[in-house]
Amino acid sequence: MDNNIRTYLVELIATFLLVLISAGAVCASQLIQENQPQPGLAGIALAIGVATAVAVAFSFAYDGGFVNPAITLMLWVVQRFDGKKTSALIFVQCLGAALAGGLLRLVLGSNTLTMKFARLGTPHVQFEALGYPGSGFGALMISILLELGLTFVLAVIVFAVLVDRRFTDKLPATPVWLCPIWIGLVAAGLTLAAFNFTGAAMNPARWFGTFVWELTVPTLKETAGIDAVVYLVGPIAGTMVLGFLIYFDLLFGEVSGAKKESHAEGKHKQHAAAS
Repeated sequence: MDNNIRTYLVELIATFLLVLISAGAVCASQLIQENQPQPGLAGIALAIGVATAVAVAFSFAYDGGFVNPAITLMLWVVQRFDGKKTSALIFVQCLGAALAGGLLRLVLGSNTLTMKFARLGTPHVQFEALGYPGSGFGALMISILLELGLTFVLAVIVFAVLVDRRFTDKLPATPVWLCPIWIGLVAAGLTLAAFNFTGAAMNPARWFGTFVWELTVPTLKETAGIDAVVYLVGPIAGTMVLGFLIYFDLLFGEVSGAKKESHAEGKHKQHAAAS
């Protein structure tokens, strides 16, 4: 099989896995049944952390875009990916996310109460938790800044431990397989910190995958897009800030790898050095 096709197929499956588990955990926490165990916030964070670690590991192994369109765009900014690969990766990420959302829509189709309260697991801004009565300009800006900050932190960790690798190379005996676990732990921690405010999406695909299916639910479609700008602008702005900091050598020092070698070439060199 062509390497590019394999990369895109793995990226699709990994994003499907991430969205299915993440949104599924949110839905499970809203099941209205007696004696039905519910994961709660800690369970949701754990599920998202594990799903992120596994999905990122798969994506990294096949030179993918880390199952996150915002991070994929950042890698294009720092010249790790060309425009064609970036566009293809974002397309399959959104497709995989939408397939996962479609499966949840099918499974929960007759459970109207769970769909109503869990909204298919789609991240949404909790305006009351932020101290705002509704979706005004101030509330949306605060939410965008929160998603920007969350995604920036996640992207910094991804770049430091899997893309640049100089950080982990300074640690004694740090195996590559451990790096996605660190990323999953960070994702879980960020979810615990911000889930009750914006759902801690940190990933446009995570939001998009179930959002498109909210539009097919009569009781949800009217308010489904009220905060869409938060999950489109926030994560992408966060990774773009990091991308430009890296591109102009303001962060991570002299990032020769970002401008002189591709993501795949960097990995080949790492494997060669290890062997």
